[in-house]
Amino acid sequence: MKNDDVGTADEELLAEFGTWAYEPLTLAPRQDYDLELAVIDFAPLLLEIASDPACPKRDFALGVLYILAGDAGELRLHRMVWPRSCPSAR
Repeated sequence: MKNDDVGTADEELLAEFGTWAYEPLTLAPRQDYDLELAVIDFAPLLLEIASDPACPKRDFALGVLYILAGDAGELRLHRMVWPRSCPSAR
């Protein structure tokens, strides 16, 4: 996956995740790996992996997508409740 918006470190993380996702008997490489992957630029790969029935970590990828969706909803709620404190709501 080549994306001009994604930096070199992010490309390495995406490559690592793409490989790890298809290794059936491995644990997450580090604590909070799901939070590390919960970046909107990673959504296409996460969606691809979550929708692949042959992928042993598809539930993990789906969980990361849920984190992304929750973060987006929380930000929208924050803008509605405290519009003056959110610079992007101006």
